[in-house]
Amino acid sequence: GIVEKIRINGIENIENFGAIRALIEAPDGLWIGFFKDLLLFYDFRTGTFTRHPAEGLNLRMMARDNDGNLLMELPGTEIGVYNPGTRKIEKSYNLDFNSPVYKLLISDNEIIWAGLFHSKIARIDAGTGNAEILTLTEENYNAEDIYEDKNGQIWIALLGGGVCRLNPDSGEKVFYTTSQGLTNNMTYSILGDKAGNIWVSTNTGISRINPQTGMIRSFGLNEGLTINEFNSGAAFRDDGMFFMGGMGGIVSFQPDSINREEIETADQKVILTEIRASGENKPFKRSVAGPDTVLLEKGEDNIHIFFSSSDFVNSDKTNYRYRLSRINTDWVETDSRTRNVNYSNLKPGRYLFELQATGGDGSWTGTKELRIRLKPFYYQTPAFRVSVSSLLILLIAGYIMMRIRQLNRIADQKQNELRLQSLQGQMNPHFIFNSLNSINYFISKNDALSANRYISDFSKLIRSILYNFSSDYIPFEKEAESIGEYLKIEHLRFGDKFDYSISMNPDIPHGQFKVSPGLVQPFIENAIWHGMRGLAERKGTVRIKWELINDRLLCTVEDDGIGRKNAEAMISKIDSKVSRGISIVSERLAIINKLRKSNYQIIITDLYPDMQEAGTKVVIDIPVKRD
Repeated sequence: GIVEKIRINGIENIENFGAIRALIEAPDGLWIGFFKDLLLFYDFRTGTFTRHPAEGLNLRMMARDNDGNLLMELPGTEIGVYNPGTRKIEKSYNLDFNSPVYKLLISDNEIIWAGLFHSKIARIDAGTGNAEILTLTEENYNAEDIYEDKNGQIWIALLGGGVCRLNPDSGEKVFYTTSQGLTNNMTYSILGDKAGNIWVSTNTGISRINPQTGMIRSFGLNEGLTINEFNSGAAFRDDGMFFMGGMGGIVSFQPDSINREEIETADQKVILTEIRASGENKPFKRSVAGPDTVLLEKGEDNIHIFFSSSDFVNSDKTNYRYRLSRINTDWVETDSRTRNVNYSNLKPGRYLFELQATGGDGSWTGTKELRIRLKPFYYQTPAFRVSVSSLLILLIAGYIMMRIRQLNRIADQKQNELRLQSLQGQMNPHFIFNSLNSINYFISKNDALSANRYISDFSKLIRSILYNFSSDYIPFEKEAESIGEYLKIEHLRFGDKFDYSISMNPDIPHGQFKVSPGLVQPFIENAIWHGMRGLAERKGTVRIKWELINDRLLCTVEDDGIGRKNAEAMISKIDSKVSRGISIVSERLAIINKLRKSNYQIIITDLYPDMQEAGTKVVIDIPVKRD
């Protein structure tokens, strides 16, 4: 605690060199830099001053490397390395950025850090001489001090911008300002203690930053500081003792003892002072500092919680954080000015409210827990919701089933209509009239045998058609028999135009298939009327083939007549009737495919594509049911 004054002798007009701006300790003495043009070395052993050349130099900031050389700002944009032995600037580093240098720091890995203005710092590799200018923020702040912690993190005091922590490897930056609890953003000097805490002098006191938690505790006149406003370059550490100077003197303290006292201090308690639900106070069942439970009645979905701490001395510096399960996934932080929280429109159920406060060291203390249970209205219970959901599902399912049945009825009705139209198409007046004319022709020729045969076959065909179209599916043998009867009658009428043949694959099992009736006859009629009747110089052939391929029943109708193209050109000359038999068959198959989710098809091609009379080939995929 002894203060010794040392007078500088032998320097004429020393007041012309300005104030002392830099003091750099060496093993055997002290380097003293004045504002301009004067550099002295004070020898501890002899008590004498030695002057070194410094003309034209601004010595407000210096640093000493491991070899005893001095780093100082040179005119322009350079930092020079001064060798006291040779009394010369041995080398220099060009920053390529014109700025005053406010701080020089030499790190353990031979990296030189220089604090500049406009929130910039220089990173200089002493080995290669390469310099890099880093921008910390777009704001215009002076980098007043630079400190490297034991983890290699770089801390920068920004005059007006708080404190910046820089990761030199990743470039990540973290800022600490009054928003995080810093006593003032006008920061000057930085020191680090053994516990890893960062101490910062500011314009209104000293702040301590815990890098691990991010918590900040501030010290001012109320905590025993004799001065409150500090200056740049006025910080020093000696054997665990910190010294920080400013307007009015110097303060000294041992940071480790302050940390130790805070740890030994009893933990403070977090207190719930009041609980309101929908404007009504809720009584506590247990201690205000211990765990508790509050039961909310139906409709009390608005809860207001007030809290405090048992540290009444530092209550204005205590920060709080809280969270409510099912609402807050992360902690919500607040300061001593806002010591309440309101939750509205809560859903019925159970909640856990957790509350913490900062202790004297800035860390979070033990948790205060409040369990909340909100009773539901009957319509908010799970049983009610399940019942309503089940009823809704049943109503939807019932509607869907009713709609499906309705669609099935519509489809059945449509199929019945198509079946009647197909029946009418086969028994059209044109066919019956021509058949009666044929009978009359045989009678007029006194060919009673042919007339009787025709009448017999015609009546048999009519009975077969009426029988077949009374059901959706009939035995395959009945359908094949009906087609044979139809071909026999048409051959009696147009025997001079065509012959026919019917073949059946022996793989088709007898009596095991039922088929949809009336799908083949319109194509046979089309082959005779439009394929055979147009032949002029030869007699055609109609071939019917039944096949079972890959468990699908196919019927092929082939004719070697004039072909589709010629038939379209001659149709008006032969017959002006419009037959809808084929289109009705196509509509029936489409409905069957939709009902059975199948893919029955009709394929129509030319039998001899390269010939003038190309003929026609039709393959019908027959819907079947197995007995």
